[in-house]
Amino acid sequence: MPYVDPQTVHNPATGTVAPATWGDTVRDDLEFLIDPPACSVFNSAAVSVTTGTTFTIMNANSENFDNDGMHSTVSNTSRITAQTAGRYLCLATATYASGTTGFRGLAFLHQGTTKFGEVQISPAAGGVGTAITTAATRVLTAGQYVEVEARHTQGSNLDVTLVEFAMIFITR
Repeated sequence: MPYVDPQTVHNPATGTVAPATWGDTVRDDLEFLIDPPACSVFNSAAVSVTTGTTFTIMNANSENFDNDGMHSTVSNTSRITAQTAGRYLCLATATYASGTTGFRGLAFLHQGTTKFGEVQISPAAGGVGTAITTAATRVLTAGQYVEVEARHTQGSNLDVTLVEFAMIFITR
């Protein structure tokens, strides 16, 4: 249930007794703050990402949790869509197969066009995989979505696993 301004139910300046619906609104608002909209998804399998400067959008075939209908495992599986307008904390972690050249990158994509929260790092040494985590905040209106993109410049394709992609409502 979205936040409702209690002033829309009862304005204490009028000097009247608060109706029962005012108390219900305050209770519902507190419950909303205790369990705000949040979603965490992942992909149970690695995806082969082509080397180069082009980002690959990462799909998520599984959910850790989704308390606001923000993700579908059937259609548009790469997206987490805000159902409640506000400021969201976006988090993503991906692991890259071992490789020793180039760099690894991870970024968010807002509405399929605007990149934000991009990070790039060198590969891990010693022939082990590389893990990247990025985080950023974004103001979203209801219906807007965010995706995660991965890229690398290994020189050959690399398997990348989306370990977690999450969005958590932090304020309106």
